[in-house]
Amino acid sequence: CRCGRRRLGGRSRRPRGPVAFSCPIFVNLAIDISEPLETLLRGRSRSGLRAEWNRIQREGGRWHVTRDPADFESFYREMYVPHVTARHGSRALITPPDNLVGKWIRSGGSLILITQDRHPIAGVTVRTAGSTCILGEEGILESMESAGYSSGLQVGLKCAGIEFARSMGLTRLVLGRSLARLGDPVLVNKLRWG
Repeated sequence: CRCGRRRLGGRSRRPRGPVAFSCPIFVNLAIDISEPLETLLRGRSRSGLRAEWNRIQREGGRWHVTRDPADFESFYREMYVPHVTARHGSRALITPPDNLVGKWIRSGGSLILITQDRHPIAGVTVRTAGSTCILGEEGILESMESAGYSSGLQVGLKCAGIEFARSMGLTRLVLGRSLARLGDPVLVNKLRWG
């Protein structure tokens, strides 16, 4: 080895020309859900997730799946747009309603709604591909968000997604896409799961 050059079979291992690395702008986080939700939430590192899910259930939160266009319209107007706008402000990338319906409903997708006293308070679009369940656009009722329930309801939507996927015999859950930066709060939140 001389001056950082190593010879291997008479050839230099140093690249000839410029080297470029690229990083994707967005990444998807997928988790293995072959174990029951109770098992996935075990351990000290997931105690916060477990506490949030237990709180939602204690306070009467229940989930169900729907494909009713009226539910999608209500979700979009009352949960999705206000939630994304509150979370991202002027940087919010809001999916137009036709694209949301086209991407999720027409492709066989559904909407998971968390209700309290039979009133929807949060929802997430969901679809399946092979053995994978894919969570999509998330929304939380503005009154719940302003009351400080946003974080807990996000955990609840993921737990409902896991239970829904397992009920269909699926073994992987994609939590959705995030910016590929460790400082991104959306990615940090999703990394708590895996």
